[in-house]
Amino acid sequence: MAAIAIRGLTRVHQAAWGPVAALGPLDLDIASGEVVAVIGPSGCGKSTLLRLIAGLDAPTTGTVAFAAGRPRIGMVFQDNRLLPWLDVAGNVGLPLRIAGVPRAARAARARALCADVGLAGFEDHWPATLSGGMAQRAALARAFAQDPDILLLDEPFAALDAITRARMNAELRGHCRRLGATVLLVTHALDEAAALADRIVVLTGRPGQVARIARMHKAGPGGTSDGLIADLARGLADA
Repeated sequence: MAAIAIRGLTRVHQAAWGPVAALGPLDLDIASGEVVAVIGPSGCGKSTLLRLIAGLDAPTTGTVAFAAGRPRIGMVFQDNRLLPWLDVAGNVGLPLRIAGVPRAARAARARALCADVGLAGFEDHWPATLSGGMAQRAALARAFAQDPDILLLDEPFAALDAITRARMNAELRGHCRRLGATVLLVTHALDEAAALADRIVVLTGRPGQVARIARMHKAGPGGTSDGLIADLARGLADA
């Protein structure tokens, strides 16, 4: 069984003017340890898909099934969603606190995670004092806190400048390899999707359905062919 098996998934929002079909029907299998990027036009339901997988929203119809039964899921949003009244270590260790991990153990784990994402020495800093890239590093460390089986990334670096985004993507590749988690990444950046993903899923316009799935054949470490990116761009324009 796939790590994530999606069958007939739909989501209909109730707006003031009536029902709005946001997603589906959608069928998709994601293998254990696979990194899958989801791209598509704005408003096609990419973020909705992640929220349905995470259990933050309920599907209108269809199912999301997990091979692990009840997997540990980590999620990183476009906005870092750090709690302003907790310092960096407190934010990173928050999932462990909720899980009842003793104070000393979660403090040690938070320090180790901060070091892993390049935030050693910033454990006592408040979120308001961090740059955008540093705040997203903290959000990523928080998602790693419980060694997730599944990592959901909703355009986590979209608000960052190009240089910082490229650096964060390179770091994310390393973290994903070490973690061995199944990763689903939503992005608008084709180069980001091609560099990070094993497969790219292209969705149609709203309500999003699978228009195409492309398997990446990397041209080198972290690279892929320009021709494939151009082909995907044409497919996205037609979606």
